[in-house]
Amino acid sequence: MPTFIHSDPLEEDSMSGYVYLVRNADLYMIGRTNELEKKIKSLKPDEIIKTLKVDDPRYLQARLFRRYKSKRIPDTNYFRLTNDQLVDCSNHLSSKGYLPSTLAAEVTIGLTASLLLFVIAFVIAMCLGKGLANSFAFSLPIGSIPMWSLFFIGSFGGYDIKDLPLFSSWINRAKALVYAIIITSFSYFTFSFLTNINT
Repeated sequence: MPTFIHSDPLEEDSMSGYVYLVRNADLYMIGRTNELEKKIKSLKPDEIIKTLKVDDPRYLQARLFRRYKSKRIPDTNYFRLTNDQLVDCSNHLSSKGYLPSTLAAEVTIGLTASLLLFVIAFVIAMCLGKGLANSFAFSLPIGSIPMWSLFFIGSFGGYDIKDLPLFSSWINRAKALVYAIIITSFSYFTFSFLTNINT
């Protein structure tokens, strides 16, 4: 039976490092470290499956923890992964993965979602004959929804906040709040401007 080892607290505060997937007997460990060789020597795993160097490993690790949450052995870094999950996890620790590897990518995802919602709402409003200016003003608050969601929730479901250091998501929440306020304010001023022109 493997010894359950948590990530070293000193490693949590550093930026660049590795996320690794190793096997001990029938359990798989998803961990992070700054010194891969030293960590692997201390773990003495039965098999090193995958390692990936990233700018801030705690965020990718937290996303993987969330992804395989139902297979996690409580309060450890160990999982009972199925064969499909093992392949999936290996892919995410290679160029085949699509999970964002940094927390800052969450804001990029939110901005992309905002733009997409704005375009969809704009096209619908134009099809309904609202006119160019009204369609634009109507679409802006709808486009701000992902940013407001990111501010209030802290993530789009890609990781569990409890798996990250305290307050680490607040930088992203602050960015999301600024974007949400800008988009919503621009919408308000556009509506006000259009109302004044029509009266």
